[in-house]
Amino acid sequence: MSDSPDREELQRARSWALKQLARRARTESEMHDRLRRRGFSCRVVRESMDFLRRTGALDDEKFAREYVAYIERQNPMGRRRIEQELQKRGVQRESARRIVAQITPEKEEELARLALERRGGGPSSDLAREDRMRELRRLYGYLGRRGFPGGLVRRLLDLDSLNYPD
Repeated sequence: MSDSPDREELQRARSWALKQLARRARTESEMHDRLRRRGFSCRVVRESMDFLRRTGALDDEKFAREYVAYIERQNPMGRRRIEQELQKRGVQRESARRIVAQITPEKEEELARLALERRGGGPSSDLAREDRMRELRRLYGYLGRRGFPGGLVRRLLDLDSLNYPD
């Protein structure tokens, strides 16, 4: 067999990968895994990945920027969680940090407010103290799991103004 992979298989792999990318952007890691799971040989996967990078169809930095824009529109998260999600999808740590660093503290606060609003806002002041405290703990946990820093969450929920019993 020759050193170059079977042209037909290579063409099928490229075509399939481009169709996948037309549906949604993917990281290099995601595309590599999908091609392997599809059953393409290592050599075909490697050459397909090279082709996708050369043509600009596959670009982790671009993916990360688009992902952050999506988060800002659809699914608000804090910087810490966004960075984790990017790394989970295969974006290199340094690239993820560089992209996330572009989110200003003001923007992160705006995202936290949006997440809180989508969750129904803060607890009603009409609630009994015990119920209000339970709702505040629930919201604090929710925003924390979404990657927002504790200090920001405390400020948004106005937790510092509460008198905690000793």
